[in-house]
Amino acid sequence: MGDSHLLFGHTIGMQQRYVMDKDYQRLPGEGRKKKSIFGFSRLYLGKDHLLCVYNSAYTEDYRRFYFKDIQSIVIGINKTRERFSARFAGAALFLLLFAFWRGGYWAVFFMILACLFLLNALINWRFGPTCTCRISTAASREELPSLGRLKNAMQVIEVLKPLIAESQGRLSPEEIRTKASALKDRSSQLP
Repeated sequence: MGDSHLLFGHTIGMQQRYVMDKDYQRLPGEGRKKKSIFGFSRLYLGKDHLLCVYNSAYTEDYRRFYFKDIQSIVIGINKTRERFSARFAGAALFLLLFAFWRGGYWAVFFMILACLFLLNALINWRFGPTCTCRISTAASREELPSLGRLKNAMQVIEVLKPLIAESQGRLSPEEIRTKASALKDRSSQLP
């Protein structure tokens, strides 16, 4: 392609690519949407927004979340790590039992296969706890699949906190108490 590169599905020249790379900083994490086999999701940090890129085999979808519009980012720890590690370890155990039962040259093959499954279980466990991360604005609530590990989610939250606070402003403790009591009063008036 010479001096042009593919970025976000479009071929652009070197000068424009340099500007795009400077405008967006890639954030940690990469994940898959729940119903996507080949696609992946990544987060990029812009000057005034968070950009979520969903890439599948043939298409790319973009979601922008402006810092001034973000209402909450919620992280919930889930058991995905434990489930996958248990499945890999169970498959390894099954293959080892089959290897001892079968014997001969096939035993070596099934033992190697069992070791690969066990290695996958250990690597998955080593990556740390899994979580589900959702971002809410006034218009939508979306899951951020690229933040599937707690470590990555916490790193991104630490990057976003000051940017969101700068964009929206900070509340003093007195303002928080006043708003909380107003919400409490409103909720008590509901039928």
